[in-house]
Amino acid sequence: MRLIFILLFSLIFTLKAELNSQTIENPRSVLRVELLSPGLVFERRIKNNSTIVFDLGARITPTYSLYWLNPIIKIESRIYINSKKRRISGKRTDYYSGQYIGLQVGTGKYLNGDTKWCSIGPIWGFQRTLYNKWYWNIGLGPGIGSHNNETNFSVVGGMGIGLIIK
Repeated sequence: MRLIFILLFSLIFTLKAELNSQTIENPRSVLRVELLSPGLVFERRIKNNSTIVFDLGARITPTYSLYWLNPIIKIESRIYINSKKRRISGKRTDYYSGQYIGLQVGTGKYLNGDTKWCSIGPIWGFQRTLYNKWYWNIGLGPGIGSHNNETNFSVVGGMGIGLIIK
């Protein structure tokens, strides 16, 4: 009986330690101000290594001699794939620093006309925290885009540098 109790206790302790090592030690949600393409980015944890990202901003589009700020909305689900390895090697994992894979859906409208666009596709990227409250993010992937009622293959993703608010 004592042997069963010791084995059961060891199994529970090992499983608990393994589950805790997979958890991202980050706040439940992070709010960022995007500076490269002006906007707000809100990232919220939904499971251990999974988050959902809401990006509300503007894309700078050059046309002839003018530049337009066109509104965009992107929603992205992410799964961070190397947080445990980064933590073991002593690298930063705060504020969701690491590699990720996910699915991105985006839509927007050009203000100089009635043209709307939308895109969807898988994405692979990485995000890093700089100093205490800065970050940068790069993510790309193949996708399908619709523009002027035409559907084509496109590139989904984005690149950003910004300030972490919360």
